[in-house]
Amino acid sequence: MNVKDSLQLMCRKSIIFGNFEEAEQCLFEILDLTVKYNRLQVMTNEEPEYPSPLWYKS
Repeated sequence: MNVKDSLQLMCRKSIIFGNFEEAEQCLFEILDLTVKYNRLQVMTNEEPEYPSPLWYKS
């Protein structure tokens, strides 16, 4: 499973969290995958999902 597939899978599911920390961790994992996916898009000369300076930082 690649980063894009992981992100899509996470976004399609409804998740119920037991506490704030679990929700926070999941959010940051989704954000991390979003950055990695879009950086990969830029590195392979493809279009990112939307413009952001995060995609161009190493």
